[in-house]
Amino acid sequence: MKRLTCLLLLITLAVSMNCVLANDISGIPDASELADGFYRMIANVESGTAGSALKKAEAVSAICDLCRKYHFDSIDYEVLAEKLSEANDMLGEEEKAAFQENAAEICEELIRLTDGSEDAGSVYADAGVKETIDALRSDPAVRYSVQCFVRCAFISENDDMN
Repeated sequence: MKRLTCLLLLITLAVSMNCVLANDISGIPDASELADGFYRMIANVESGTAGSALKKAEAVSAICDLCRKYHFDSIDYEVLAEKLSEANDMLGEEEKAAFQENAAEICEELIRLTDGSEDAGSVYADAGVKETIDALRSDPAVRYSVQCFVRCAFISENDDMN
């Protein structure tokens, strides 16, 4: 249910933002960087542990940094989806399962942060990543890049699972 809700939120977000990606593929990350900076960051969040909120904050921050670095709003959607698929193929079965367990929660948090309607929360300061989150929330270009990446990454992930 969480995955479906997240997917519906992503589609709504994409439609409302008219997230049309350009055909500029310069500066696209390679599959190993996406495997480490996206899939494994989310897979390493251990839900229900004492440090899970901090790990979640670190994963969200790392994804925001990736989006700020690569401007995913200007990368061809199909090329990015292909790279994400390659990155997903690099994961072991345990990593894939851990990613699936945590993905909806991270997706929802990224959407919440790009919405800008609520306070980011003190957990980001506690995790030492408040500056990254503040930059995300104050820079429309970074927010748009995150929104485009989230749309592509989580829709692509759902396609890979079918």
